[in-house]
Amino acid sequence: MEEILHFALAGPPNCGKTTLFNRLTGSSLQVGNWPGVTVEKKTGVASFENLRMQFTDLPGICALSPWSPEEKVASDFLHSGEVQGIIAVVDALAPQRGLYLLSQLMELHLPILVILNRTDMAEREGFLCSPSLLSRKLGMPVIAVSSSKGDRRREILTACRNLTKQSLSPKIFFPPENDYAEEAAARYDWAEGVLGQCSEKLSSRKLSPSLLTDKLDTVFLSKYFGYPILILILCLVFFLSFGPLAGCLETSGLLPALFSAAQKGLSSLGAEPWLQGLLLDGMLAGVGAALSFLPGILLLFFCLALLEDTGYMARAAFLLDAPLSRLGLSGKSVVPIVSGFGCTVPATLSTRILEREEERRRTLRLLPFLSCSAKTPVYLLIASALFPKQGAWIVGGLCAVGLLCALIAAFLMKKSGYGENGFSPFVMELPPYTCPTLRSVWNRVKQRAADFFSRVVSVLLWACALVWLLESISPELQPVTDPEKSLLAFLGKGIAPVFAPCGFSFWQAAVALLAGLPAKENIAGTLAVLLPGAALTVSFSPLSGLSFLIFVLLYSPCAAALSAYKKEAGSLHRAIGMAVSQSLLAWAVSALFFQIGSLFL
Repeated sequence: MEEILHFALAGPPNCGKTTLFNRLTGSSLQVGNWPGVTVEKKTGVASFENLRMQFTDLPGICALSPWSPEEKVASDFLHSGEVQGIIAVVDALAPQRGLYLLSQLMELHLPILVILNRTDMAEREGFLCSPSLLSRKLGMPVIAVSSSKGDRRREILTACRNLTKQSLSPKIFFPPENDYAEEAAARYDWAEGVLGQCSEKLSSRKLSPSLLTDKLDTVFLSKYFGYPILILILCLVFFLSFGPLAGCLETSGLLPALFSAAQKGLSSLGAEPWLQGLLLDGMLAGVGAALSFLPGILLLFFCLALLEDTGYMARAAFLLDAPLSRLGLSGKSVVPIVSGFGCTVPATLSTRILEREEERRRTLRLLPFLSCSAKTPVYLLIASALFPKQGAWIVGGLCAVGLLCALIAAFLMKKSGYGENGFSPFVMELPPYTCPTLRSVWNRVKQRAADFFSRVVSVLLWACALVWLLESISPELQPVTDPEKSLLAFLGKGIAPVFAPCGFSFWQAAVALLAGLPAKENIAGTLAVLLPGAALTVSFSPLSGLSFLIFVLLYSPCAAALSAYKKEAGSLHRAIGMAVSQSLLAWAVSALFFQIGSLFL
């Protein structure tokens, strides 16, 4: 029987721990939540020489003190007796933090393997910590790696196999824990003493503005150049994601060719006309409308991954902290807000980094205003039909409007006292600038693209099939060829008058908005089924098309986002209240926009 060994990876934030974890476990990653809390739990498995090694990636922590949810779950797990050993990741660029945590891990009486990470970057900056000297000083194995380059995986797994055979880590005695300041000072003194005996300076240079990271930060974090550069980078991201490249799949003629080939294939197989209609005009047409702008969505994912891996995303959060704090938001709220442009669900989950409940509640309330990637196909579908030369500006403008509405909502919540006096200070360590690896960026894009595809296949495919079926039968459940006499039209016409002040009172638009409640991708698919080809430009005027997009931008989040919101907010009533209030707000803003626009057009 294959032996199973369980190890925990522990280390401070931004030490490269998760990158190392991904290298060790490959594609066996499983993500969930720790029991009873909303802190993310990652586990993975690696097989090595008839051994099955299970790794648990603990949250990034600076200490084992139970002050934050991350520190509490890490401490409880390490004390639970479930693991046979600990892999302690120490960042060679900031080893004091890692050794401080290591001093606490050594008190758990578990075998420890120390991974000295990013040694290549430390050498480039003029400092070198000898792994052999550090190993002798600590009394435990030490391996120097650069996890971003994926080296020494076999050596690490071999060390893990031998780790359970090693003697336990030596004990270190510190002052009593009731004097926290004295204890912390003693631990840092110990860390400095260890480094003083194991490190050497390769050059006379010190960490100063002459180094690359400090040089770049003098520009990117400058109060004169930082904000213009940030705006320029965001504009570039939107241009690449929603510009001419976004619709290259549609303009290439590939999708019509596939549609034609599928039609010929079904005809040659002798498929019934109703089956051809269901597969071609229903499923394929609806899914094709969402996938036609897939290049733009992938480019957005690529740009976000690039900004994260280079270290600039943390700088953007730092720059936005000051203006957001004036609106009553913590600087930590920047992380969920930026994530919200990808998908509302992970953005909702990322509010877990906010310690206080009031702070999380206020940030959660802002996320529905942001333009997630699921709304992008709708934007591009209507913008390419009504504004073929201004598509990028339309999409960028909608994202800006959503962000502006979020900031206004934050200001109003601050004035009303919603979540007041409950904000923690913004503390974020700025990681060094790094050159992202193709593999790391690809893994991020692949994960987000897989999530998008899964939604298209699991939800949009069957939603489009249902729309086509309802469009093909009458209220008496008899087949019809005129969509105006269909059951879907009967249902849509019942609610369409509600949207008359917004400028789109035809039943197809009402049905598309209803279909968007389970998943926003359904809106594009439903419009492609109900208003194929030029019918879209006939039904929508430029003004009513913009009004429709504003409604899509602001109305209730999808079912998955509402479910995540309910879980994080801990209340079904709050989730329902948010869905209703967002829809009412969307109607009011859309109607106001159309009515004012009608006065000038």
